[in-house]
Amino acid sequence: MSLKLYYEPTSPPSRAVQILIDLLQIPHEKIRISFKNKDHKSPEYLAINPLGEVPCILEADGFALWESEAIMKYLVNSRKQGGDSLYPGDPKARAMVDKYYPFHHSVFRSKVSKYAH
Repeated sequence: MSLKLYYEPTSPPSRAVQILIDLLQIPHEKIRISFKNKDHKSPEYLAINPLGEVPCILEADGFALWESEAIMKYLVNSRKQGGDSLYPGDPKARAMVDKYYPFHHSVFRSKVSKYAH
């Protein structure tokens, strides 16, 4: 497989990236990073993602990328799948998509995590 996805199934950003990968039908290998087992602190994983967070992708050429927003934009742009429907080229249409990234982090996740404990 040319793409590896490092993920934790309980992580909403991991799930968002996985959904996009599935939607785009990108062949990939999933590698679970267990926070409970401290996989995110292993020297092998920190060599790929120095922040030790999920999700993270690793391309066959060694290109590593973390942060779900960056990953999703990269996958749509690099695979040229989904055309403009997933990430429009028009600046105004793209801005309408982009406005939901900070909303997700600042509003939705804060409300959900409030009730998750």
